[in-house]
Amino acid sequence: MCISALNERIEAYDPYGEQRLNGIKVVYIVMILFAVNFALPIPNPYFYFFFAPVFSMIAEIAGQTIAEKYRNFFHCMIFSIITVFVFDYFAAYWFIFVLVFFYSLILYYSVINKQVYVVSIVPISLAMGAYSLLYEESNTNFYYIANNTLTLLLAMAVIFGALLCFPLSYYYRLWLRAVLLLTQQIIEHASIILQHKEIIFDPVKGHTTRLFRYANMLPRDFPTYSILKISCLLNDLHLKICVPEYDELIFDEQKINVLIEELTTFKAAVEQERPCELKNTSFMELDKIIHSWNYVLKMEKN
Repeated sequence: MCISALNERIEAYDPYGEQRLNGIKVVYIVMILFAVNFALPIPNPYFYFFFAPVFSMIAEIAGQTIAEKYRNFFHCMIFSIITVFVFDYFAAYWFIFVLVFFYSLILYYSVINKQVYVVSIVPISLAMGAYSLLYEESNTNFYYIANNTLTLLLAMAVIFGALLCFPLSYYYRLWLRAVLLLTQQIIEHASIILQHKEIIFDPVKGHTTRLFRYANMLPRDFPTYSILKISCLLNDLHLKICVPEYDELIFDEQKINVLIEELTTFKAAVEQERPCELKNTSFMELDKIIHSWNYVLKMEKN
């Protein structure tokens, strides 16, 4: 019972599985870093090779596309490396706190009009710089500081290589979850129509945005066109359900019941990842969705 309650809480917090995938990615990165640290004698590895680079993964996780994820991580690491170097180099001087204050102001001022992701990486880099001041014994001269900077650069290169090797096919599982959730939402909204109640729906916070986000993260060898087509058609079908002016559906309860049965059958096919045998459904959009879904499965097997 405790396990089922825990699963329900996890599903409520992370319905698409994105946070769990991010957790797997971070563990994967840490294991790669451990392997490199085992093979190479890296000095002061805890902060400069593990903590600071892994902490910078926060910026990578916040990205909405694969390119944005890589760009976020790169910029966050560069900002962190520069900040750590400046803080460590001037740590022994009396004006270090004045320097930190003005450095922070300059850093924020330089990015205040930039994109949100750039602004968000500034506090991460400043936190890394401040944390590095705790390791005074590792920064007693310029040689040690330069060596620690090279360690950060090495960690960045290792993580970039690991990210490039990380299988993007995992995002297909997230896309499937979004398809299932949106299909279930369409079924629920169709049931609300049968009860002659008003549908309350916010398209901005709906599942459609996740469908397109995950579809755009898939590797090139996936049938991305068909996957995007399914996403578009599901969104069109959902909008038909939600728009109250669509009288053909509102005043035809039999058609609504048929649609609910067809969507339930399609949802079961997606859950089991098997072809859907439905043909000539009540909506042209659903016919095209099923055709594209069967094509995606066919391409997966090949």
